[in-house]
Amino acid sequence: MCSEDQSSKHLGSKQFFLVKEQIIKTQISKKKKKIKKRKRNTP
Repeated sequence: MCSEDQSSKHLGSKQFFLVKEQIIKTQISKKKKKIKKRKRNTP
């Protein structure tokens, strides 16, 4: 039971890290898009 709990915890942390990485990537892409729009608006 102990080993099973450890493996599930490891998988959870790995998933959490992947999700966190995705969120950071999407935030960066959104920021880049906002900057591009601002540059277009300013003459």
